[in-house]
Amino acid sequence: MNQKPGSGGGNAVLVIVAIFLVLLVLAALACGGLFLFGVRTAQTTMTQAEARMEAMMTEAMAEAERQQALAEQAAQAAEATAQEEANRETGEVLVGVKVAVLRDDEPTLAEVVELLPDNTVRIRWLDREADAEDATAV
Repeated sequence: MNQKPGSGGGNAVLVIVAIFLVLLVLAALACGGLFLFGVRTAQTTMTQAEARMEAMMTEAMAEAERQQALAEQAAQAAEATAQEEANRETGEVLVGVKVAVLRDDEPTLAEVVELLPDNTVRIRWLDREADAEDATAV
């Protein structure tokens, strides 16, 4: 094995360079894989965040609709209360109301037909057997 100086050393350098290049390619592939994994993870995270945001917006819109419905109901109740108060002041709320009146110690159904100025009511007996003098009750 007589080798001349400088004759066989070239192969060793080529082997070292080849190993270095293979390691470099493997490192590049690993970095690319990590990059793709990171991109995919980021996409998944963004998709989940978008889904959560959409669910929150849907819930917020539903809550706003519920609040609006409650506000409308409150406004209607306030209007009905004001109307009822106005009717109570004029006595109109009693007209048309069916009431049970004791007549001869037995309850009889009657309908309020008029509110008189002395806070009595004129009623109409619903059993149609009433006398004319029974037409006013307190």
